[in-house]
Amino acid sequence: MSSSTRVSSALRLSTIRPIGVYMLCGLATHQQQLLAIDTLRGYLVRVSVETDATTILNPHTCEDWVGASGLAVWGTTIWLVRGHRVLYCDAAAMFEADRSTTQPGSQQLNLQAFAALDYDADGVAVWEERVYVTSKRAGYIHVYDRASGELLDKLPQPGIGQESIVATADALWVCDQAEQTVYRLSKTTGDIQLSALTPFKSPTSITFFPVEEGDPICYVSYAYEAPYIRDDPNAESPYQLTFRDRTFIHPLNFYQPPNQPYTLSNGYLIEIS
Repeated sequence: MSSSTRVSSALRLSTIRPIGVYMLCGLATHQQQLLAIDTLRGYLVRVSVETDATTILNPHTCEDWVGASGLAVWGTTIWLVRGHRVLYCDAAAMFEADRSTTQPGSQQLNLQAFAALDYDADGVAVWEERVYVTSKRAGYIHVYDRASGELLDKLPQPGIGQESIVATADALWVCDQAEQTVYRLSKTTGDIQLSALTPFKSPTSITFFPVEEGDPICYVSYAYEAPYIRDDPNAESPYQLTFRDRTFIHPLNFYQPPNQPYTLSNGYLIEIS
């Protein structure tokens, strides 16, 4: 087995735990690195899939990114949503700095408005000349022309919760936070082609990471509060139940048997209705 095959196999099983982030609500892939948004702190971070090393890319403009969710990269442009608006910024200088000696974060990332929805938006994806935006309150995936910003179409969302989205050449992949499910949709009709349960609750974003051999790795980020027992020696009852925030990125491995109406995911959970 080659070294690249061993690395690919390890990535398909290992959890990524970025350092210093609070709640990841955006995920994208660029140049063999993961980009993510910490919506509460406004950080745009670059995460190594092999070492978990985390770099803040927007230390001078993170206030403008607080409350942002969804994340997409097309060419040298970064896309995100905040409130009911779809925003983008030119990141060419930042990406170029990654290949030079310029310090990360020294390049400004100034957000510009692209479109506005009637309701809050949750996720954004870009593929060629199309921009796809999800909205839980609207219940639709809005399809925009990337050049003009014109609304071209609306596709029904497959679930009932907040949904992140990523586009590939032949499909739309939507991750529903409430239903803990990833859907593959037709890009023209929105019809569901497959659905797979996520192994953890509260999935917040999704992306596909290319590898040298095999299919791209589907990464899903999660953010939720986890209970734990806190030991307080000064309290009358030293053991107290409390909560702490957890956010991490984990690969979603799924398999759809040929000519079968179900999909197996991590842990081989099957939901039957």
